[in-house]
Amino acid sequence: MTVKKVNKPRKKMIASVNCKGDTCNMHEKVLVEAVTDCSRALEMRREEDKSCSYGCLGYGSCKEACPFDAIDIVDGLAVIIKEKCKGCRICVKTCPIDIIDMIPEDQEVVVDCSSHDFGKGVKDVCKVGCIGCQICVRACPFFAMDFTDKLAHINYDNCTNCKICAEKCPTNAITAELEPRGKADISNKCIGCTVCAQICPVGAIDGNREETHKVDIDVCISCTVCAKVCPVDAIEMKDEEKLSKERNEKTHSYEKEIIRYFTSFDEIKNFGDKIDFSEDHNSENYHGSLFLNKVNRVKNSDNFEVIYNGIIDNSKK
Repeated sequence: MTVKKVNKPRKKMIASVNCKGDTCNMHEKVLVEAVTDCSRALEMRREEDKSCSYGCLGYGSCKEACPFDAIDIVDGLAVIIKEKCKGCRICVKTCPIDIIDMIPEDQEVVVDCSSHDFGKGVKDVCKVGCIGCQICVRACPFFAMDFTDKLAHINYDNCTNCKICAEKCPTNAITAELEPRGKADISNKCIGCTVCAQICPVGAIDGNREETHKVDIDVCISCTVCAKVCPVDAIEMKDEEKLSKERNEKTHSYEKEIIRYFTSFDEIKNFGDKIDFSEDHNSENYHGSLFLNKVNRVKNSDNFEVIYNGIIDNSKK
């Protein structure tokens, strides 16, 4: 039998300028009016030039070369217009200092720096450059951050766009839209498949198979990965304060029935018509009172079957 190899669909790639060094962020970036070409500007660069030697030159050679008008020059910095970029790579070939790379179209996190200088040298010329602290490498729960030649890099195959690296970066060298994402909350749509618990990088999700899982919001890092992989859309990211309030106010309960057997009515009477009951369910403790509901004579026996039932809940007392 011949096994046909199935290739994963390739993601569309678009251009990304690995620099934030515009005239606002770079300490001494000066553009020469007479020059309109990046290669020419690079030839004219002098040793006493105090601007970043790895940063975007800002003269627009990539913009002129782009056949889709997908690049703007804003404050001396080339900026890619994602919606227009077709991934043709012409700008990559045009840039004389090789700071334009191709990234997946759906990539939401990018290291916007190309400097290979030590941290002090970076800070001397730019406000938002990578200083090589490696905080992002240590913070990434998915091992998607690499560090080589004094510069952080993202392994896009491992990256889940959790944006934790961008949140931790002390110089904002990593770009991401850091909108409030809240904490994960699992609804009763959960089928207990355990996928979310398996993929959670910090072990914030717990639950038995085929039972509704629970999130420890104190451990949850808001990476959103569980919500993305849930096959039944049972996970929603909610505001932490609102979620805490909901959980404190909300009481989960269910009806419980148990059966006891006695040899006489005196035993039943002595046992009582109420039972204080407690059990663990879904990683929580449920408790309440069960009341005598029915007494039946066991067929072909002198024993009695006594049924107790009631509502038990996990409310805090």
